[in-house]
Amino acid sequence: MEIRSQVTIKAPAERVWDAIGERFMDVSEWAAPITSSCPVGVDEPGVGAIRACSIAPVGPIKAGVVKERLTVFDPTSMVFEYEAVEGMPEFVVRAVNRLRIERVNDRLAVVHIHAITGGKP
Repeated sequence: MEIRSQVTIKAPAERVWDAIGERFMDVSEWAAPITSSCPVGVDEPGVGAIRACSIAPVGPIKAGVVKERLTVFDPTSMVFEYEAVEGMPEFVVRAVNRLRIERVNDRLAVVHIHAITGGKP
């Protein structure tokens, strides 16, 4: 399954990048149903960095811990991509998310989201 979405945020693109890109490890501060998140190993975001996210139960997904690894991290272009590497439900074989922050003007940004999830047939 592939999902593309975008969210317009009333804030400068650099501030949005700081909140979701530079603070990749702190996703629990703004994303539900993630109850906590922390780095695994390296504290700073960059290609190969891993975060662990404790999640509350949602629909058919039980509470647990999902580990996600950054595969792309480009502060200049304000793009990052990460993949789930551990803890996904058995029926999910692949989960990748790519976020790109677009600067509209000094006070407005658009976050482009591209999610790819593959499951067992």
